[in-house]
Amino acid sequence: MLVTWPKTKKAMVALTVRKDDKPSGRFGRGLIERWNNRPLRTRWIASGPVAFVMAILSMASLPHGLPAGAGGVDHLVMPVIVFPLIWAVLIVLPLLPDRPGRLLGLYISIILAELALIVAGFLA
Repeated sequence: MLVTWPKTKKAMVALTVRKDDKPSGRFGRGLIERWNNRPLRTRWIASGPVAFVMAILSMASLPHGLPAGAGGVDHLVMPVIVFPLIWAVLIVLPLLPDRPGRLLGLYISIILAELALIVAGFLA
């Protein structure tokens, strides 16, 4: 491979590598680092639309995970009652950690698990 020296300052700046640009060792590691680089945006996304979607999915997946009670409606009533608590916890959690990217990654994995629970409930 033939490498030539850049002739302009702009081309030279394009070749420089910042110290924080590290190769990622695992899949998704670079994505989490990008989320951590902009914590305000990540916190807003995690505590806004992602928390709302997670709370709705939690409410939809709980009837498939909870057993029916003596009256046969406990698995339907509990998610509706617990919905505000789930949503409040999901809104407050992204505000606490120093690196909210990890939490957003955890939220995405929980969303996938809840979707799998819903699909398994419908297929059964």
